[in-house]
Amino acid sequence: MKRLLSWLILATAVTALIFAVIILIQSRDPSDVHSASEIAERIRNLQTITTTEYRYRDVIYFGEESRFLGIPAGSRRILFSVSISILAGVDLARGVDVQLDETTGERVFVTLPAPEVIRVDAEERSITQYFVQERLGRIDWVEVSDEVEAAKERNRRDAIDRGMLHQAERQARAVVTRLLHAGGFSDVQIRFRPAEREITG
Repeated sequence: MKRLLSWLILATAVTALIFAVIILIQSRDPSDVHSASEIAERIRNLQTITTTEYRYRDVIYFGEESRFLGIPAGSRRILFSVSISILAGVDLARGVDVQLDETTGERVFVTLPAPEVIRVDAEERSITQYFVQERLGRIDWVEVSDEVEAAKERNRRDAIDRGMLHQAERQARAVVTRLLHAGGFSDVQIRFRPAEREITG
């Protein structure tokens, strides 16, 4: 059982954008014509555009039973819930390509890495334990790690199916477009490289 709690646009992207725009505006002479490499470097200075977060609450069960001569001899079971956060964005360290339209000086073509899931975290402090049975010995949290990892992957897949990567793409496009508009380019064309995994949703 799981429930999607919310998704939000992270303040990290906004802060990085404002910082980069200030640098760009302060350093740009209106008479200057920047090279494609200079523009690419300024975009890369954003590092990672982390734009989208999904949060889930998942319920996880672990159990094992011992038998002696076919008769139950003891068991260990635990049922608990945990919050899982999923972050998606564009990792600019993967490379940014820029081409200038020299005929107008106001059009720029930018190719960015495909959006991806950057991090999936199971928040240990969020764990709520519903019941535990330890007749065969204490349950170590390491023993339930496979179930937790399975829950993380299940929720990661669900977030992608709900369109998380498409949202990250739209937000990354908006961030870079605003950055270059502030730098004096009126026509910004942004493309993304093909994703390593199919984007669904």
